[in-house]
Amino acid sequence: MHFSKILLVCLVAFVCSSVADDEDYRLPYNYILYHYDIDLVIPAESFTETSSNYNGSVAITFQVIESTNTVKLHASASNIVLEEIRLDDKEPTFKNVSSVTNILTLEFASDLIPEQNYTLNINFTAQLLSGGGFYKVSYTDHENTIRYTATTQFQATSARNAFPCFDEPVYKATFAYNLTYPAELNAWTNTPSIANNTLDDGLVKTQFGVSPRMSVYLVAFTISRYTCSEGDLEGTSEFQHRVCSRLDKEDARQWALEVTPKVIYHLNSYTSFNYTSAMSKLDQMAVPGKSGAMENWGLVIYGESTLLFNSTLQTSATKQSIAGIISHELAHMWFGNLLTCRWWSETFLNEGFASLFQYYTTHYAVPEFEMEKQFVVRTLQYVLGIEAYTGVPALRSNASTPSEISGKFGTYTYNKGASVLRMIEHILGRETFKDGIRLYIASNAYQSVEPEDLWTALEDGASNNIPNLPVDISLSNVVDNWINKGGFPVVNVELANNIITMSQERFLYSGSDDEDSTWYIPITYTRSSSNDFNEDTSPRGWVTPSANFSLTAFSASEWIVVNNQETGFYRVNYDSTLRENLASALKQDNFSGIHVTNRAQWVDDSYALARAGYLTFGQVLSNVEFLENETEYFTWYPAATLFNYLLQRTGTSQLLGARLTSHLLSLLETAVSTYALDELDESQHVNTLTSILINTYACKYGHTTCTNAAKTLFRTYKSSSDLSSRPNINIRSLVYCNAIRYSDNITGDWQFLYEKYQDSALSGDSSYIWTALGCANDTDVLKAFLSKVLENDDVITSSLYGSVFSTIYVAGEVGLDTVLDFFSDNYAAILEVYSNAGSVLTGLSSYITKTSQIEKLEALLATVGTDSTLAAPIQTALNTANENQAIIEAHRASLHEYFGLDTTSTPSTTSTTTTTTAAPDGNDEENGDDEEEVEGDDSAEVDSATTLSRTGLVGLVVIGLINSVYFGL
Repeated sequence: MHFSKILLVCLVAFVCSSVADDEDYRLPYNYILYHYDIDLVIPAESFTETSSNYNGSVAITFQVIESTNTVKLHASASNIVLEEIRLDDKEPTFKNVSSVTNILTLEFASDLIPEQNYTLNINFTAQLLSGGGFYKVSYTDHENTIRYTATTQFQATSARNAFPCFDEPVYKATFAYNLTYPAELNAWTNTPSIANNTLDDGLVKTQFGVSPRMSVYLVAFTISRYTCSEGDLEGTSEFQHRVCSRLDKEDARQWALEVTPKVIYHLNSYTSFNYTSAMSKLDQMAVPGKSGAMENWGLVIYGESTLLFNSTLQTSATKQSIAGIISHELAHMWFGNLLTCRWWSETFLNEGFASLFQYYTTHYAVPEFEMEKQFVVRTLQYVLGIEAYTGVPALRSNASTPSEISGKFGTYTYNKGASVLRMIEHILGRETFKDGIRLYIASNAYQSVEPEDLWTALEDGASNNIPNLPVDISLSNVVDNWINKGGFPVVNVELANNIITMSQERFLYSGSDDEDSTWYIPITYTRSSSNDFNEDTSPRGWVTPSANFSLTAFSASEWIVVNNQETGFYRVNYDSTLRENLASALKQDNFSGIHVTNRAQWVDDSYALARAGYLTFGQVLSNVEFLENETEYFTWYPAATLFNYLLQRTGTSQLLGARLTSHLLSLLETAVSTYALDELDESQHVNTLTSILINTYACKYGHTTCTNAAKTLFRTYKSSSDLSSRPNINIRSLVYCNAIRYSDNITGDWQFLYEKYQDSALSGDSSYIWTALGCANDTDVLKAFLSKVLENDDVITSSLYGSVFSTIYVAGEVGLDTVLDFFSDNYAAILEVYSNAGSVLTGLSSYITKTSQIEKLEALLATVGTDSTLAAPIQTALNTANENQAIIEAHRASLHEYFGLDTTSTPSTTSTTTTTTAAPDGNDEENGDDEEEVEGDDSAEVDSATTLSRTGLVGLVVIGLINSVYFGL
């Protein structure tokens, strides 16, 4: 009925356009906005299943810059029914709303004149949506009653779905609100309430104060039964911050209450602009069903899992993640709210800073998390891993349509933005950078900004004297290509005649750089004679677009590390002499003093260089032999990615995979003895992360110390079945999975966990148990699990069908073979109950390690025929599997040579006894410590060895964006 009404309005009242060029998505830059008065009425029936209607009015005060008889703003053509429209006392002579751009065009009989205030009044009706804009979500409360919440998510282009507005970030104004809603509910907006008026119809009307000058996407309101817990802000009870949620989550608010004042204190101090200078209150609200978080000024809205922490049910990694998300969102109060990118093409000015302070501020608030080091391995190295392709977007790139704008909220903007800003900080020096940021904020508060405003402030903050820049080159020149071009460089470091020469080229896994990209690259380095990693991260030289950088009097026996603490956004490729010298230095006592982040860089760069064809994986394994003495989390983090990448392609049952597995276990020996699984001390945060990471791989690949500990911890729980006897929450998933994987009583152990999965009292354990159910290495048990998909099982409902298959095939070769066989035998029945059955085959293709598995796919394709709906996904799976195997074939000779195997042999199943029966991947326990983290194998691309052309074998790139969970951060 609602759709029909909208359609009728379009046909009768408006001229509805349906085609638009990119430039038509933008409003003309012809308005100076001052103020909105927003009045909304949400009746009681809209907080039920049967209705979502609301009505409202908006009054917008503005001026025009140039004379015009036309006013353009936004109003959703599909959700807003416009009723009365008046500009002061005048009605429009023409009105048009585009169903494509949602731009409302109003024409008036006479021109609007500059420097004169006008008020545009619009009455309308609309509906609460299911997501995006002003929307409604349901939840079941502690009394088992379904309740409804009305809340908002306006970034980036959804305010227009809630009320008519100038929905572009440049158009800032102040906002005041009146909300009318059921009296038994509570309401929040950006500003405090200042008056309540109880009405006769069971509704209450609340008037809220005036906001600071801000963009419309930051407007927020929530109406619900939530309650709040309060804490002091800025060290005084004069200012309060509140953490709000449904009542039964009250106990989980404490961590946010504890960390928020520390976060605000750091950001106040760093920026020299206090939060309360702009906003008198801070509410942080947890909304069921919401993903990520949204930085609305004064009313930050999170999903429950990103704000609330229960130490009984959630891990230390989750606690860290929540602190980081809070830091990210509150950093936006300055970077995004107080200062806002002028247009979404410069979104990195909002999100890059917020992502950087996500680590810096959390590092201050909770120093034991060591977040500044974590930035290197989690953010910088991650984005380097997915930026090495042609066609990646620049940080500053055009975005016009809503879908293009949404695309700006991804890994490149967040991670690369933060990484480039961090590099600039180290170019200038940390104190000089801070001075520039303070000036940037002071000069542009409550305004919209462009990158040039930042560069100007940084230069002015340094009194236009930045000694570390190239001669006669400004900061804006230095950063230009880092901002306006996609990709990044590799610095090639070569030694000849006692002279080191550093040159650059664009780093690509495959293909060629048609643009001949170059950058101003800050060079920091430490040579064996100086060892000043901690002291010097300012540039000691530059590789420029027109010149290399050289060092003289360098002995062939010396080592050098380039890019101190990986502060520069580039990779480093050493020639064979320098590479061997550095690999040897790392095997000396205390790693020759080489900083832990540079050890992590060495591992990550080596891995990437092999994928790009600069090195072989045999050479990479030589580079990382020092890991046998390594116990640091930050170095093992990229090392886990490296071995995960290889073992996901070699498997463990064939000769090469078995040797690689044995080699990994030998490298892990010292770390395993340092971080015993059954001696976890979760009061030591980074040690906890390290223990999880190390034991994830040690257990998975059969290290008996780890597997025995896992089995013992599981038996203790099973024998008592008391909740208090469960393994520590941080290692629970690891213990469950490996107790099943190496079970001596697989049927009984598996059934025990399956029954626990059904126990509602253990709902917090459900995800850990579910993963463990797929870890079995018993074919009969796995087939019985798979059969539940076809049995109309009360527990395994249709929403879980895809997960049944994936949790099995990611866990091991036995599981993958079992899924392939089961699918081949039952594909017709599977298609009847699971319409997305093809996704099972495309999903498992990344885990194929044997020719026999490829042959099973080929046989299935022959059976179903080319007309089947399964034909395309099978072919896609075959392409991916063959591409992954081509990677290993390209490197097989170097790997065989490294392990002393016959370099002419073909893959074969080995009868050699190994310490594992598990499979290659790591994705089911990805880097072991953080359920939010997405990393590891981000492509199915074919690498090449140094003997192959770097442009020869090209695969299909599949990029998983880490900050997708943060859309709207």
